[in-house]
Amino acid sequence: MNYDRVIVELLDRIAQLEEKVDALEKSAAQRSASAASIIEEDSPKTRDKTKYVIDGRTFLKNRLVLEVVNKYVHEHPEISFEGLQQVFFDKLQGSFGVVRKRNAIEPQKQIRYFFKTDDIIYLADGTAVVVSNQWGKDNIKSFIVFAKSLGYEITEA
Repeated sequence: MNYDRVIVELLDRIAQLEEKVDALEKSAAQRSASAASIIEEDSPKTRDKTKYVIDGRTFLKNRLVLEVVNKYVHEHPEISFEGLQQVFFDKLQGSFGVVRKRNAIEPQKQIRYFFKTDDIIYLADGTAVVVSNQWGKDNIKSFIVFAKSLGYEITEA
């Protein structure tokens, strides 16, 4: 067996692998820098206070959702809680869901929902419903697209 040839082939393979590792390290560093700049651009320096208009009235994100759910209930007065939850399905909001029965919310989680007397929505059967107030710039986008599919005209103020 020609050991010199084997050694030369191994050294050649090592050189090729080193080149690939260098290229991968550069690529990873570029992706890292790119991700850092995206995070920096997306990270909120201040709270997002984008306002939205529906029916000529202006609302912040969370109040917009409350208004849309309220309008929907008024337009569908016989809707049950289960029906309302099917329309405003949980994944629209995320971990808290869009609507919940008021009496099903644990006291420590009540701050995540509109619990003031004027904000509670009552269904025809007397069920008291609360709406999540946990809306950010990402989940509000999908909610607005969904609300528009229901026929609501919403624009950014």
